[in-house]
Amino acid sequence: MEKTEALAGLSILVVEDEAMVGMMLEDMLHDFGCNVEVVPSVEKALIAIRGHVPDGVLLDMNLHGRKTLAVAEELVSKSVPFLLVTGYGSGDSDPPLFKSAPRLLKPFTEEALGRRMIETFANR
Repeated sequence: MEKTEALAGLSILVVEDEAMVGMMLEDMLHDFGCNVEVVPSVEKALIAIRGHVPDGVLLDMNLHGRKTLAVAEELVSKSVPFLLVTGYGSGDSDPPLFKSAPRLLKPFTEEALGRRMIETFANR
């Protein structure tokens, strides 16, 4: 595995509605040396992005039954890379923006998260 030192110092926004998953991701990201903010809703994600543009975003596709497409669109408009962290595989009903986004399926290991984050964020 590539060294996760490449992630150190990155500002990462986690958009996740499951509190336990959010805490787990926060711990993993701190292990990688990232600065982390976790938000549980589309509205809070949009406020966070507009207040401080992060280096990257870990984005759950579905928050409390609501798709996070508006967040993905905001990220694209600001050229912020994002990684879909979801329990859903790619589906025919996914919006094109979600179909083309890098994806990490839940459940995952810290090693898999680090590898996908390096591919998505560190080489930009």
